[in-house]
Amino acid sequence: MRITFNKLPIKTKLVLIILFTSSFALILEGAGFIAYEHLRTRQDLERDVSSLARMVADRSTASLVSHNNKVALETLAALKFKSVITTACIYDEQGVLFAHYQNDDNAPFEFPPANLEASQIKNSHYLSISEPIMDNGKQIGQVFIRASLGELNLLWQNFLLYLGLIILLITVITWGLTTLLQRVVSKPIEHLTATVQSITLNKDYSIRAKPETHDELGSLAFAINGMLHVIEERTHSFMQSYQRLEDSQWQLKSINENLEARVKERTLRLSESNQQLKELATEAALAKEAADSANTAKSQFLANMSHEIRTPMNAILGMLYLALKNELPPALHNHLSKAQGAAHSLLSIINDILDFSKIEADKLEIESIEFCLDDVVEQLTDAVALQATQKDVEFLIRYSANIPSILIGDPLRLKQVLLNLCSNALKFTEQGEVELSFRQLDRNENTVTLQIAVRDTGIGMLPELQTRLFEEKFIQSEQSSVRRFGGTGLGLAISKHLVRMMGGRIWVKESQLNQGSTICCTLQLQVAHEAEAHRRDLIAKTGSQLKGIRVLIVDDNEVAREILSEMLLAFQLDVSVATNGLAAIQLLEAQNDNPFELVLMDWRMPNMNGDEAIRRIHANHAITTQPKIIMVTAYGREDVIQLAEQSGVNGFLVKPVSPSGLLDTILTVLGRTRIFAIEKTQAPPQITQNFSGARILLVEDNNINREFAGELLRSLSIHVDEAVDGQDAITKVRQQNYDLVLMDIQMPVMDGLESTRRIRALANDAENAHFATLPIIAMTALARASDDQASQAAGMNDHVTKPVNPDALFATLAKWLPKYSVAAPSTSSSMELPAELLALESLQVQDGIHRIGGKVEAYRKQLQRFREHYLDAGNELQRLLTEQGSVAAENYCHALKGVVGNIGAFALFEAVSHIDNLLKQAQTPSENDFVKLRQLFEHVINDIDSLSVHVPPPVLYAPLLTAQLLEKIEQLKDHSSPI
Repeated sequence: MRITFNKLPIKTKLVLIILFTSSFALILEGAGFIAYEHLRTRQDLERDVSSLARMVADRSTASLVSHNNKVALETLAALKFKSVITTACIYDEQGVLFAHYQNDDNAPFEFPPANLEASQIKNSHYLSISEPIMDNGKQIGQVFIRASLGELNLLWQNFLLYLGLIILLITVITWGLTTLLQRVVSKPIEHLTATVQSITLNKDYSIRAKPETHDELGSLAFAINGMLHVIEERTHSFMQSYQRLEDSQWQLKSINENLEARVKERTLRLSESNQQLKELATEAALAKEAADSANTAKSQFLANMSHEIRTPMNAILGMLYLALKNELPPALHNHLSKAQGAAHSLLSIINDILDFSKIEADKLEIESIEFCLDDVVEQLTDAVALQATQKDVEFLIRYSANIPSILIGDPLRLKQVLLNLCSNALKFTEQGEVELSFRQLDRNENTVTLQIAVRDTGIGMLPELQTRLFEEKFIQSEQSSVRRFGGTGLGLAISKHLVRMMGGRIWVKESQLNQGSTICCTLQLQVAHEAEAHRRDLIAKTGSQLKGIRVLIVDDNEVAREILSEMLLAFQLDVSVATNGLAAIQLLEAQNDNPFELVLMDWRMPNMNGDEAIRRIHANHAITTQPKIIMVTAYGREDVIQLAEQSGVNGFLVKPVSPSGLLDTILTVLGRTRIFAIEKTQAPPQITQNFSGARILLVEDNNINREFAGELLRSLSIHVDEAVDGQDAITKVRQQNYDLVLMDIQMPVMDGLESTRRIRALANDAENAHFATLPIIAMTALARASDDQASQAAGMNDHVTKPVNPDALFATLAKWLPKYSVAAPSTSSSMELPAELLALESLQVQDGIHRIGGKVEAYRKQLQRFREHYLDAGNELQRLLTEQGSVAAENYCHALKGVVGNIGAFALFEAVSHIDNLLKQAQTPSENDFVKLRQLFEHVINDIDSLSVHVPPPVLYAPLLTAQLLEKIEQLKDHSSPI
């Protein structure tokens, strides 16, 4: 439709537009008029009928009162002059038809039941109105009138007919006028169109349009004339330019002829340049090959150096391991322990160098396994807490409650980053604290982004050093020439690369000189959904057990208080804090109406240590309800633990405290069911392996390493033969059947890889088929992943890394010698214990020997020392209570509990614990309690006295131990490979 309209001439369009507009306006006006008239007429009818009904009602009052319907009939008959009234009636007070009227032209009408209320009913054909008849304010009847709407509908139809005729007439008139008047607009347009078409056809731009009006069409004609004038001038200019172009073409042709000669000359020169470029490319390729060769040589050098360094390191650590297994004088044991620590530190530096070389070679890989964040932090704490304690620096860990505890990533590399950052912070912190915090930045269905921050109160950094710390290699916070703190700076460089590989970044958040630094990093880890859901279910179990329990935190360190408060609030406990022991005592005294059930007490505090505060709390009669007390301290030394036990603590935690460890300890102290202890899979106790009957060939060219490994293997009841190189190994496996071969890699005469290949080749002979399945274990410093691949390609089954870790060696042997791997009988086993010890009734001998490290003779000595010091302990406890009071008796009870528990006197332990609990509750033990205690003591003493005097066999090597050790140290010097 729209396309057809667009094709019409403009004069036709004008006529149609005017006709449509005027017709539409007439239709709207007529429709509005008809609607108004219809509504007005109907309202007038309704008013007339209502007035008639009211009038009939007023005139019918007397008839109803007198019950004379004659007057009522006359009144209704008067309605016949209103042709629209078809039916009318009057009802009495009971709704009975009293009088009625019906137009003769209508069919008989069935009058409706009376409705004694005024009403109005409309439909398309009739209007029904009811009006009550009133007498002195009381309704005595009703008038009903029904009027026809036929005349009204007929009027509506007439209006429509007249409107249609008017619209048709006006449309015809409008069409005629529009046809005559549209020429005023269309004629000038037609003339302009004809002029433009003539110019287009003849290409004559001198023609001009004639303006016929002074309106927009006249302005359009003037504009077209101006445009034609411009086009005419430009055409003239174009012709002139064209002539000049022809002249230029002749000149260009001449220039091109000269240019071809110049191009030939330049092409010759370019060919010579390309030849020189090829020569340079050849030289660059040779330089790249030289660089690759140098890089390969560097990697090979690192591998060789790793082997050369790890070989003497293996000897040093191995001999120190063997030496420290023996009973040594304290001073010598201390010296060797420090040497062992230094050797492990040196090994750590070597590992850092190798990690850095792997990073440079892009060979370092990140694992993706499921791990528990608490376990990683616990391992980190084991490595860092001792260093912090030695420096008297508090090591704190802060968790966000919304961090998933079970994640998927590389726990080893995560721990390496945390260890590097925390160790670096401790190194530069002389006093104060180091805080490790974890915060969840972002989380979706599968991934969590963590921000880890390490804040210290150390020496800080200059601003220029902060910007370079992670941008340059081998940079440390302390850059002076004095080098008070030492270190290589490798840890920061490695941490930066590991963090990037785990999808994060690392930066210095803030640092001020002598005020400390904060280093942050982000990591992206996957969420273990099933494990995390299980973990949340376990934590949810604590809600009913701990919700609302009042806890008091006592710590002078504000950060430590804040961290513990966040953990406890997450477990729904009611938390209060105190800054010292005296404030805690005052708070406990003031809260007797709503007492605290639990106190978390720090040990090292100003003015009053935690153990003294605990003793005062137990002795304070103003504290009517004694709370359970857990000592939370950064000092896990034996003396601190002993002081805590003597003061009467119910639990002990070493900072930094993990949420799971804190929760389990609280549940245990309060007598609830532990959560995480149930969840975690407990590692089986370490047992000594026995490979009795196994025969192993040890192939090692270094005498000291061979001696260490041989002694270690023989301690497992293994028959060991030794070979000094690969050729010697081939000779020996031909002469003897072995269950396993431990093969070094780098050896003179023949290395381990070639020796392994030749041993496997022996299996080609049907008589030597067993060589194909003979387990061959590489025992070497695996500096690169390619070394492991080379050993597997040569036919080796597994590897043990130097320096050899005894536990790792035992596990590998158990894997490849399953038929020989059995647990050696424990030293506390009833099969090996003397009969007289097993006959003791009051002592759990096996438990006591296990507690002292499985040494029977040491246990005997412990029993004798107990007899000497606690022969009359029952009477002594009662005397202390009578003469010095409950505090002295409590302290003595704590000492007794530890001693009797260590020797395995469990019945006696229960009796002492019972008296100790009574004293803590400010109750006096009865005489029967002391009688029972003395009887149990007497039974234990009698059992100890029944033991025969046992003289242990003399330690033949004891007088020569120091000399032997010095001799082995000299051997280390002689046989260590140069670095």
